Amino acid sequence: MKLALITDTHWGVRGDNVKFLEYFRQYYMDFFFPKLEELGIKQIVHLGDLMDRRKYVNIYTAHSVRKFFFDQIHARGLYADFILGNHDTYLKNTNIINSFNIVSPGGLNSFEIATEREYDGCKILFVPWICDENREHTFEMIRKTDALYCFGHLELGGFQMYKGLPSHGGMDRSTFDKFDLVCSGHYHHRSRDGNVQYLGAAMEYTWSDYDDPRGLRNYEEPGLSSMEELQAAGLSHAQQHPNLIQEEIAKAHPDDVAAMFFTSGTTGNPKGVVHTHRSLLDRAQAGAVIDRLTSSEDVLAYLPPAWIGQNIFSYAQWLCCGYVVNCPESFATVSIDLKEIGPTYYFAPPRVFEGMLTSVMIRMEDAGNLKRKMFHYFMKVARQHGPDRMDGKSLGLGASLLYKLGDWLVYGPLRNNLGMSRVRVAYTAGEAIGPDLFTFYRSIGVNLKQLYGSTETAVFVCLQPDHEARADTVGVPCQGVEIKVADNGEILVKSPGLLKEYYKNPAATAEVLTADGWYHTSDAGFIDSHGHLKIIDRVKDVGRIKGGVFDGAMFAPKYVENKLKFFPQIKEVVAYGDGREKVCVMLNIDFDAVGNWAERRNLPYAGYTDLASKPEVYELMQECVEQVNADLAADSLLAGSQISRFLVLHKELDADDGELTRTNKVRRGFIAEKYQSLVDALYGGKTEQFIETQVKFEDGRTGSVKATLRINDAKTFAAVRSAA
Repeated sequence: MKLALITDTHWGVRGDNVKFLEYFRQYYMDFFFPKLEELGIKQIVHLGDLMDRRKYVNIYTAHSVRKFFFDQIHARGLYADFILGNHDTYLKNTNIINSFNIVSPGGLNSFEIATEREYDGCKILFVPWICDENREHTFEMIRKTDALYCFGHLELGGFQMYKGLPSHGGMDRSTFDKFDLVCSGHYHHRSRDGNVQYLGAAMEYTWSDYDDPRGLRNYEEPGLSSMEELQAAGLSHAQQHPNLIQEEIAKAHPDDVAAMFFTSGTTGNPKGVVHTHRSLLDRAQAGAVIDRLTSSEDVLAYLPPAWIGQNIFSYAQWLCCGYVVNCPESFATVSIDLKEIGPTYYFAPPRVFEGMLTSVMIRMEDAGNLKRKMFHYFMKVARQHGPDRMDGKSLGLGASLLYKLGDWLVYGPLRNNLGMSRVRVAYTAGEAIGPDLFTFYRSIGVNLKQLYGSTETAVFVCLQPDHEARADTVGVPCQGVEIKVADNGEILVKSPGLLKEYYKNPAATAEVLTADGWYHTSDAGFIDSHGHLKIIDRVKDVGRIKGGVFDGAMFAPKYVENKLKFFPQIKEVVAYGDGREKVCVMLNIDFDAVGNWAERRNLPYAGYTDLASKPEVYELMQECVEQVNADLAADSLLAGSQISRFLVLHKELDADDGELTRTNKVRRGFIAEKYQSLVDALYGGKTEQFIETQVKFEDGRTGSVKATLRINDAKTFAAVRSAA
C-alpha cells in the first residue's frame, strides 16, 4: 500500500498571514492532490502540527483548511490519519486536542496516544507528541510493539530544528533503534540519520533560507527576484549612469520640503506638518550623536509609515548612520519578527512595553511553582541592583555574582523571549511611563530611556543620556535645542528641527510659531534642578477644582490618567474635573490581564462587557483608584486631583469609534459628548446608569453594545502637609 506522509503544515502560521495561506492553497490544489491521483495514493498520514495556534483558530484560516484540505480529502475519496503534534494540543504537557477538532469535519482518525495501525498487513506504530499524560503509555507501547516502522511527532536529540539550528536536549534516539524506519514531524529542517527521517516542513518558517533563491520558487509577484539578480541589475544600471546619484542630489536643496506628517488629532482635527530635508536630518543626527549610533545597528521598522517616528527612526537616522532597517512581514507578525531580528536600537510607545510586561506576568502566573519562585526571587535581586548597574554604578562582589546568576537563569532568557537580547538603546515616548514599568526593563538589563518631542519638532527635543534615565523626566535638551517655560507653565522650544508650516493653514502656523522662532508646545512642565524636563499635562487641559474641600486646587487630567494606567489591570482612563467640585473617571480594564486574573480565581465570564461588570473586578479597580488617591494626597500641588467616583466602561475605547486617535490617545472632549449620560450620572450621584453604544466592526459593519453600568464612590485622603 502507498502512503502519503505530510507534517507540520501549521495552518495559520505567522499570525494567519494570508501569504502563507495562499502558498498552502497553491501547494495542495496545484501539486499535492493531483500528485496523489497520479500515483494512485488513497491514504494520507499527517505527522502532527496541522494548525499553528493552540488555543483559538482564525475564522478565515479555518475556512481555508476546510475548503482546500479537508473538503478535498472527502471529495476525492481519500483517507487520512492524524497524529497529534505539540501545536495540536492546548498545552505542551497535555494531549487534549484543540484546534484540530474545530476545523476537522469529523469522520477522520486522530491519535493522541501511541497506537498500532495496520495498512495492508504492514504494522506501524503511531507516536504522537509525548507529554506528561501519555508518556508512560507511549514508552510501554514502544517496548512491546513488534512493528517495524514508527511514525510520530518526536523531539530527538542530535537533529536540526531549523537549518543551522541544532536541537537542545531531546530524547535519546536509541529508544527507537528497534525500528527499521522512523518518520517524524516536529523539526522543520529535513534530515536523515540512520533509521530516523525528519520529513521537514514545506517552508522553514524562521526564514533562515532568505538568501537561498529556492525560497522564491513558489512566488510569482512582479519584480520579485533573488538578491544576486537585484545586485547585478543595480551594478549594470550604475555602469550605464555613472553620475546618477550626484545628478539626483543636485536637484534638491536642504530647505526643500521633504515630507508632510499629520498630527494625531488629540485636541482637534489632524493638521499636516510640513518638514524640510534639513529639519529631519538635523534631528536625526542630533539623536544619533547622543546615543553613538553607527552602521552596525539593527532597527525594526514596524511603526505606521505616515508617522513622524517611522520617518526619523527608519529613514532619516538610517541616512545619517547607514544601519540596517528590518521590515516585518505584517502587523500581525511584529512580535515574532522582533524576536527573530533582535534589534540593537528600538523605539516603542509605553503601551507596547506595558503589553510585553503584562504578557510576561501572565505566563509566569501560569508557570510551575519552582519556575515562578525562581522568577520572583531574581526579579527582587534585579530591582535591588539592576538600576544601579544600568546607571554605571559599581556593585559589590556578592551583588555582582548574584545578578550574574540571575542574568543566566532569568534575565537573559527573558530578554531573549522579548526580542531584546541585543538591544543597546531602547526609547519610549508619547505618554508617561510608569516607574514600575521603567524600573522593570532597566532592572533586567534593557537600556530603556525616555525622549520628548512631537511631530512639529521632528521628534528630538529632549533625550535621556546614558546613566541619567529617570521615570519622572523626559531628559535634557538635545544639541541645538533651547527651552524656556512661559508664565502659564507652557514649554516653548527653539530648534533646527521645527516645522516649516502647517499645510495650507497659516493661521494655525502663526498660533504655534512666534516671529522670533519659538514653538508653543502646548505642554505644561518645568526644568528640574538636574536640568531635566518634567511634563505635567497639556496646558489647555490643566484646570482647577471649583468648590468643595479642594476648591481652587490644580487639576491635571492626563497626570491622573497616567497614574491609573500604570496598573497593568487598567488599559485606558478618561478623567474629568475642571470647573467641578470633584474628579470622576471612566476606566477600561486590560482584558488580557484581568481575564487571566479572573481565570486564576475561577471567575467565569463571557467577554469584555461581562468581565468589566463583575463585582470582583470593581473591587480590584477600587483598590487601584484609592492607591492613586493616597499617592496624590502626598503631592501638595495635585492633592485636589484625587478621584471621588468611577465606573468601568462596557466596551474598550477604540480609534474606529472615534474615541481614540490613531496613536491611541484618548479624545477626552469627544468621549464626554458621546457618553454624556455617563458623565451626568457620575456627577449626579447615581449608583448605576444604562447605556447603549454603537460600535464599528473591523469588516465595516456596525452594531451596538448595551449595559447597565455600576458607579462606585472612592475614598479620598486629606492632603499631606509638608513640615514647616
